[in-house]
Amino acid sequence: MVSIVVIFKQMKILHQNGYTKEELLNWRITVYKNVIQSAQAIVNALSQFEYQLANEKIEYEAQRIKEYRLQENIDPLVIDAVISVWHDPAVASLLYQKSTEFYLMDSAS
Repeated sequence: MVSIVVIFKQMKILHQNGYTKEELLNWRITVYKNVIQSAQAIVNALSQFEYQLANEKIEYEAQRIKEYRLQENIDPLVIDAVISVWHDPAVASLLYQKSTEFYLMDSAS
């Protein structure tokens, strides 16, 4: 079910020329938080279901994601880690085979 908040956000975008720069900056931390939480959920599920990542570098990147705690801005190294892990074939397999067995927020899939 679509929440009333989502409907109001969409109406603002469509009928009120979208968000101001200030409003967008206020949402930035929420977006960062969602990215990190989703990446951590995927990394934890990879471990839980014993999926093997392609190489040690990707495993290191996954560990970086798992241990990361968001501050005001996302560390660029964590952004690179998220991209690297996301492109690993194990993530596609996990999402295809096990997506109903762990929580991943709707906007992340």
